[in-house]
Amino acid sequence: MAKRAILDVIVLKEGELLNGSILNKAFPIKTSYGEIVVKKKDVANIHMRGIQFRTDQIITLDLNRFKGSLQETVIRIKLIDGQTIEVPKNKINTIMMLTNYASA
Repeated sequence: MAKRAILDVIVLKEGELLNGSILNKAFPIKTSYGEIVVKKKDVANIHMRGIQFRTDQIITLDLNRFKGSLQETVIRIKLIDGQTIEVPKNKINTIMMLTNYASA
């Protein structure tokens, strides 16, 4: 039986899923305490401001939560077909860094 690859997932606000590898190396977020840069390898999930959340949120693998305004305007992802695309932040609901769970 073939082993399934673990991929990162972007959930768009319309419900569509994009599977692949997130290419952004870090995620700066402006909080009420100042700007913090979270490395990709430390991120579990990113939730964008919208219906569910009043602010953008980065949740790390060790469950730290940073709330504020994500400073990235686009998220780059290499899809499973090899194509690299840029997804505008305002189109995204959630990013799940599942590849980070596999290496944790």
